[in-house]
Amino acid sequence: MTVASDEPAPVVPGDPELRSLLETARTIAVVGLSSKPDRHSYRVASYLQDVGYRIIPVNPSESRVLGERAHAALGEVGGPIDIVDVFRRPEHTPAIARQAVDVGARALWLQLGIVNEESGRIARAGGLTVVMGICLMVEHERLLGSERGLLMQKWEYFVAPLLPHNPGEILNSFGQDGWELVGVLQQQTPAGGTSLVAYLKRPVA
Repeated sequence: MTVASDEPAPVVPGDPELRSLLETARTIAVVGLSSKPDRHSYRVASYLQDVGYRIIPVNPSESRVLGERAHAALGEVGGPIDIVDVFRRPEHTPAIARQAVDVGARALWLQLGIVNEESGRIARAGGLTVVMGICLMVEHERLLGSERGLLMQKWEYFVAPLLPHNPGEILNSFGQDGWELVGVLQQQTPAGGTSLVAYLKRPVA
């Protein structure tokens, strides 16, 4: 999707603000995320997941995308959201901006070619950083791509048995010892025995 000449220009904070947002964000809700690999929303979300963000699909037409349960609306997520990344037509974005404010998101990001002045006003009034008309994946690669390998070298991966006190106690301990959780995957042992829980963690910024 391209921005026509009679449409508002993209709204882009300066690079220092963008870099700070991308470096400190942990969870990105992707509104309009499709499970079809050929869709731009899927490619962007897959990239963001690969570089360490937790992706939350928000799409009433989907049940799971990229291994994550999809939600019908932002209000159903029930957890902290740093960035609301939007793949919807401009006329639908004011309602999404209101939801982003209601759930306490830090930023509203309308993807490439999506600009809506009303959405920007709503989000700014709610204290959110506003980015419109550019691609989150492209900006991440531009600003942080050269640092990605170095950052991921600091991450650690470990596997623990699935016990009655686990994963609850392990999950509750993250953040207390200087680490934060990146991802969790439950899996069976090769012989089909006791379930294991795999954790990926990284140092708290």
